[in-house]
Amino acid sequence: MISQTHKLDVVPGGVTAVVHVKQYQTGESLVFELFSRFGDFEISAAYTECTVRGTKSDGNGYSANATCDPSNNSVTVQLTEQMTAVAGRQPYEITITESTGRMITTTFVLDVHRAALDADTVESESVIREGQTIVEDYLE
Repeated sequence: MISQTHKLDVVPGGVTAVVHVKQYQTGESLVFELFSRFGDFEISAAYTECTVRGTKSDGNGYSANATCDPSNNSVTVQLTEQMTAVAGRQPYEITITESTGRMITTTFVLDVHRAALDADTVESESVIREGQTIVEDYLE
C-alpha cells in the first residue's frame, strides 16, 4: 500500500497542503503531520473524535473517521472511492474534537487528476480493417 505524508499547519492563513491523487484511486493512506507555525502544538490524549470531511466539486459532501496519533501529532486518512470519484481541486479538512469540546480544524486540498478512462465513458471495440481482411483472406 502507498502512503503519502504531508505536513499540515493548524493555523489558518499559511500554505495549504495540496495532495495529488488520481480519479478512482483507493487504498492509499494519507498521513498528515500537524504543526503550528506559531509555536508548540500537540494533539491532546483527551481527543474523542478525529474526522476528515469536505465538499467535492460536484457539490456533494464527504465525511469519514480518521485515525489520530497523539504520540507524533499525526492524522491518517484512508483514501476512498468517494473521495476520488470527482476530478478537480476539492477542499477537505481534518477535525479533531477533544473531551473539553475544543475543536482543532485544518484544511488541505485534494487535487484529483482526471482518469484516462472515465467511469461513464463507453468503451469502443476498435477493429483495424486491414488486419481483419488479412485474417479473413488467410482463413479462406
